[in-house]
Amino acid sequence: MNQAELDAIAAEERAGNLAPGAPGAPAGGGGGPGAAAPAAPPVVDQAAIDRAEASEWAELPAGIGGILCMALPELREAYSPANCARWGEAMMRVAKKYHWRAAMIGPEIGLALVSVPLIMPTVVAVRARRAKAAPAGDAGAGEAPAGGESEVRRIAPVG
Repeated sequence: MNQAELDAIAAEERAGNLAPGAPGAPAGGGGGPGAAAPAAPPVVDQAAIDRAEASEWAELPAGIGGILCMALPELREAYSPANCARWGEAMMRVAKKYHWRAAMIGPEIGLALVSVPLIMPTVVAVRARRAKAAPAGDAGAGEAPAGGESEVRRIAPVG
């Protein structure tokens, strides 16, 4: 570049008219009157973040309550969505104090909590069907089969 070109660039820069990427333009893009304003930092809605975190914490007693209510239906009101939400809100404040996150519990615990309401009725139904199918005088119903044979093989032989 010769001196005239450098002087022209310097003049444009002083006037604020350099296009982003032009030789001599500031690294951030720069620009003059027609240039876009730098992006404002994103606005953080802390209340929305807190509500989401409280909702995640509320899933813990809701899951446990769902399991307990299978055996003790009278607890449904105690583990109501409103009560679980209130607990989640209180837990969120404690969690913030100690820098905990609901995600720390892990998806495995969540999977276990939501699996129990699926598994328990299945277990109860299988037991009821076995009890119904067992002869009335069978004193050994429900006990482990003799000879180390598995319960599955006794019901449905493989082979």
